[in-house]
Amino acid sequence: MKKTAISLIALTLCLLVAAIGLSSCGSADTKSALVGTWESVEAPGTSYTFNEDGKGTLNMDDDVTMNFTYTDKDSSVDLLYEGTSSAQGFSYTIEGNKLTMTSDEEGTVLTYTKK
Repeated sequence: MKKTAISLIALTLCLLVAAIGLSSCGSADTKSALVGTWESVEAPGTSYTFNEDGKGTLNMDDDVTMNFTYTDKDSSVDLLYEGTSSAQGFSYTIEGNKLTMTSDEEGTVLTYTKK
């Protein structure tokens, strides 16, 4: 009986350690591929900066800055600009240092290079 109890406690501890290890692995791999600063090809002087914390800025010609929060999931990103109530959606691809974003609403294609 004593041997069974010790085995049960050991098994429980092993499962607990494994569960903690697996849950911490899942959260460490959530960095978005968008993180960094991307400069527009079509409109030089315009850039998006995506931070690791889900926040970012849109800079236009160094005198206009718009803050936003973003949600990145499965090659699509939703941008919610400060002061607005609805998000703007884009699908995107990244090839090397080239980001191509396509607006979900208008279908406009925008191209950026990583700085």
